[in-house]
Amino acid sequence: MNILDIDAGNTRLKWRLQSKGNTKASGAIQNAAIKVMVTSLVESLDGIPVHFSRMSSVRSSEVIENICAKIKDAFGVTPRLPDPIAETPGLTVRNVNPHRLGCDRWLAMLGARALYPDQAVMIVDSGTALTLDVVGANGIFQGGLICPGLNTMLRSVTESTDLLVLPDVPKFERGLAFPSLQAIQNGSLSMAAALIEKEVERYSGSIRLLLCGGDARLLAECLTIPVEYYKDLVLDGLAVAIPAGEEKEE
Repeated sequence: MNILDIDAGNTRLKWRLQSKGNTKASGAIQNAAIKVMVTSLVESLDGIPVHFSRMSSVRSSEVIENICAKIKDAFGVTPRLPDPIAETPGLTVRNVNPHRLGCDRWLAMLGARALYPDQAVMIVDSGTALTLDVVGANGIFQGGLICPGLNTMLRSVTESTDLLVLPDVPKFERGLAFPSLQAIQNGSLSMAAALIEKEVERYSGSIRLLLCGGDARLLAECLTIPVEYYKDLVLDGLAVAIPAGEEKEE
């Protein structure tokens, strides 16, 4: 059975096609008109049938409905959507309605707990926003932080000034810089990295740091602490939240 998993975020639509636990194809599509994105997905799969689909999204209900409708038109299956709950195997969420967390955060925690069911984990998802969430070794959600992602920080500064122009391809580096624009890029990366390092420091080496999201590799390369990179952590959590049935959906 071919399973199409989708993570429709604010910047791009990530997808992967799995069969028998193995990834047959994967990719990411920059956000555009829904019809354009689904057409690109169809072209990428090049005739491979889809028997089951799951989707996570932080976008509006209207956009989610439209994506689901276009996926059904293209592949004949309607993506199933996760329903965040307070108590699920490996993860307990207290003091907040799980729906208020954002589906991607909840799923990333599920994915992390599936990887490390007996250890404390800190999950950092770096995309449009940078989210940092901690789950204790007992599986209880300890809380989190949310701040602008790297490109969001960069845009917030350049769009508020008259003389700075956002580069087509940002070059983030950790360290001091002379030109103002490079200093802004380096400052954005340094702020994100320092936040992560400071939060990990609170746990004195007793927590695993897991990075995912579009800027995860960049962050992983500049951090001065041990880190593990899992590009599909949200999709891994999606598979935990919605196990695939054996039936073929018509």
